[in-house]
Amino acid sequence: TRILEKTFYPHDPSGAGSTEIRTLNLAGQVTSILDKNGVLTEITTRENASGEKEITRRVRYQDSLGNAVDFTELERTDRFGNTVYRRDRNGHEASVAYKFSPVGSATESTETTDYLLENGTPIHYVEISRFNAQGEQIYFQNKNGRVFQYEYVKDEFGNNKEIREKENLPSSA
Repeated sequence: TRILEKTFYPHDPSGAGSTEIRTLNLAGQVTSILDKNGVLTEITTRENASGEKEITRRVRYQDSLGNAVDFTELERTDRFGNTVYRRDRNGHEASVAYKFSPVGSATESTETTDYLLENGTPIHYVEISRFNAQGEQIYFQNKNGRVFQYEYVKDEFGNNKEIREKENLPSSA
């Protein structure tokens, strides 16, 4: 099955917009995406008997100089769909650990990344996210220690109509 998605933009409703072609397998999983810039992403998903998945994304395109770009990214999820491992195009690996509420909702995730630079310098950093009972991210601490908090403003139907981000800046003494 192929899906052609055409997006029109509010600033130019009669413009050409952009298109994206998604290919799905019989199970309804997206197996490839071709975007408006000619970037082809091929997606292979393998699932084991306990529901854990390994998702490989192969990305191919030509850069602005006409050079072929071809790289692979890998992600592993637990049986609930939570990412537990990721390897990016540069081979940098990250593991993700979760804390859960008594009802099984993720309340916090800690992503730890370790890799070596070409000169052998070790890189280590941690990023922390916290989530409310609805699964919305309410807190994020990035690798540089910057902290962001998020507030969700709902409409009368409970849909998000606004997401507010606030950075907690260190106070100067």
